[in-house]
Amino acid sequence: GSVPPGDRVASMDSNSQMLKRTQSFTAVARTLAKRGLIWGWRARSARQPQKKLHHFAPGAAKRLSGRLCNSPTRPVVFLDRDGTINAEVNYLSDPQEFRLLPGAATAIRRFNEAGWHVVVVTNQSGIGRGYFTWETLNSIHQRMREELAAEGARVDGIYICPHRPEEKCGCRKPNTGLFDQALGELGLITCACAVIGDKMTDLEPGKKKGCTAILVETGYGAEQAANQTEWTFVPDAVLPDLHAAAEWLLNRK
Repeated sequence: GSVPPGDRVASMDSNSQMLKRTQSFTAVARTLAKRGLIWGWRARSARQPQKKLHHFAPGAAKRLSGRLCNSPTRPVVFLDRDGTINAEVNYLSDPQEFRLLPGAATAIRRFNEAGWHVVVVTNQSGIGRGYFTWETLNSIHQRMREELAAEGARVDGIYICPHRPEEKCGCRKPNTGLFDQALGELGLITCACAVIGDKMTDLEPGKKKGCTAILVETGYGAEQAANQTEWTFVPDAVLPDLHAAAEWLLNRK
């Protein structure tokens, strides 16, 4: 089947091209920073220093180090889909089973109103496994857009990896391929970004790109939050849901 209109899919063949674009973008950003034309930008390594974990109540507005930089571009928030925006359903393949989580539409609307890009980044190996088609996925995302629009919210892009884990592609999270593609196409600087998801593997690619990382306790998040010994890095915050994460990010000073 065809790729859903308006959605983006990264093929394994495109990974080297995305890497070249990312390296080129990094070189340009470094030059502009040296000339004082952009502020707050710096290249970041995949390894992040350990930070003290903060658990915040819903709506809390706390200040952490590494705030969003003074960037001339609009900030972007990368959102996982299943378990973060909608209720977790294993290999969701029926649009009728799609259910927005409480507060998710309000959170996305808040980001829209604040001028943030909202980008969904999702692994959908059900395509590669033959569990459902692109047409089905299109219908699911159309329903998501409609339910969000009914509450005055929208997403600016949906980036999809359809590959199975054993295909060793560069776009499946926790790899950064989809993030590289979105950042390149939207012309964004990574210091002005955040990533929200219910799994540490959702957050890892964003963390590698320098994004503020928030683990939500919906979907698999509560289980992930309880298994801190398995973490390879510490998220900037662990919050109850997407709505709490949006309020925390947007209220930071």
